[in-house]
Amino acid sequence: MRICVPADRRTQPHHSTWFAVALLLLLTAITLLTALITSATSHAGTTDTLPPADLVAAAQPRPTPDRLMTPAPANLPLRTQLSAYGPHERNTMQAHWIADGRTHPGVVLIHGGHWTEGSREQFDALLPSFHARGYSTFTPHYRYNDQAAWPAQRDDLTSALGYICAQAQAFHVDPSRLFLVGFSAGGHLALTQGLLGDDHHVAGIIAISAPADPWRAYTDGVRIAHPSAAKLRRNAARLIGCLPARLDATDPCWQRWSSSQAAQAASPHDPPTLLLTTGADFVSPAHSRSTASALRAVGVQAQVELYPGSAHSLEVLRLPGVSQRIFTFLDQISHTSARTSARRGADQP
Repeated sequence: MRICVPADRRTQPHHSTWFAVALLLLLTAITLLTALITSATSHAGTTDTLPPADLVAAAQPRPTPDRLMTPAPANLPLRTQLSAYGPHERNTMQAHWIADGRTHPGVVLIHGGHWTEGSREQFDALLPSFHARGYSTFTPHYRYNDQAAWPAQRDDLTSALGYICAQAQAFHVDPSRLFLVGFSAGGHLALTQGLLGDDHHVAGIIAISAPADPWRAYTDGVRIAHPSAAKLRRNAARLIGCLPARLDATDPCWQRWSSSQAAQAASPHDPPTLLLTTGADFVSPAHSRSTASALRAVGVQAQVELYPGSAHSLEVLRLPGVSQRIFTFLDQISHTSARTSARRGADQP
């Protein structure tokens, strides 16, 4: 291949000329290769300019499917029923119960979606893992924030729990071993209902990526530069239906905001609570920390598990160790409640 053409085609180059040209090309190639290596090294060292959230995400191991996503045995006698637990079109619940003649604990899974979207179908791949561990599952829908203002969503969940308790015998479920497991906005509802202290007392609560304080979510929507945080801010305001003129108990609007804060409902009789979140989630870990602090202050078992990265809601389930932590929490409480119920039964004449 000719690299260049002599100015005078009639003049043939001398051998020394060809050698000089070849040497020049070799030096040029070495120079270019050195520049490329330097550039690649420079780019590889730019991770320290990433924002902290991305640094945490870059440092964590790549999430792999966790053991939570495991199928139930093919011969498991599972029954399914879709029921209406209230008058609104969103007041429906899918029940999957184990019909093997025994009574089982139950898990109520509450979907997220900024209080304005989402559905129980997001749990389709998750349910068999609970069934395989001996838990019947219930997945209620609830009214969106554009269909009803707070506390309609919590009231819907209360009605759903009431329906489960009333049908406990038909569902072969132990009403003393019902757990609430909520994701994102569903985690907020799990906390506010589970800490309500009504007749439908649950055995335990698991809240994952929960915006436990909608007012904090509203104010964080300006501070946190993330589109989902801005969306959460808008929907927190829509959920409550007003903006307070002042942050004190004399403001009727603030009373509604305050009643939506899970920490405000903490009392000594509340069930054990597990809160799972990630350090760079757009829902600040402060939501989980403040709720756990309020519960511990009144003597309730509450723990926050903080994982690296920015995974949110169902994505958290894929982080290493999360499924084991969830089932350890459920199994310990379920087994303790079962032994307590058995002792009570033996003490009765």
